[in-house]
Amino acid sequence: MDLCNPAELRPLLERHGFSFSKSLGQNFLIDGRVPGKIAANCAPVSAQDAMLPSVLEIGPGAGALTAALARRF
Repeated sequence: MDLCNPAELRPLLERHGFSFSKSLGQNFLIDGRVPGKIAANCAPVSAQDAMLPSVLEIGPGAGALTAALARRF
């Protein structure tokens, strides 16, 4: 599933009872290239860092950035 594609994401969110509102400041990534670019610009994780939480994503939304970060780290 493409979490950046509103046509795919909207039915999934509705099916699970999620409702988001731009008026509350909730915005979603709809350009599928952006999450990968953000993740690519994050600092690499070393073996020592693996024991500590090294990535913190605030307000993960529907998970497009979370998925890109998980693939990177």
